[in-house]
Amino acid sequence: MASWVLSAVALGSTAGTGLTLIAALTPAIVAARMPAVAALRTEI
Repeated sequence: MASWVLSAVALGSTAGTGLTLIAALTPAIVAARMPAVAALRTEI
């Protein structure tokens, strides 16, 4: 019983870390893509 509880906690913390990383990286990714998007819009 303790093993599935531990695995659930580990999975939850891993998912939380992943979500935190995604939330932290998303603005940087969007900012990095903005010049490319602006360049595409000016071409069209």
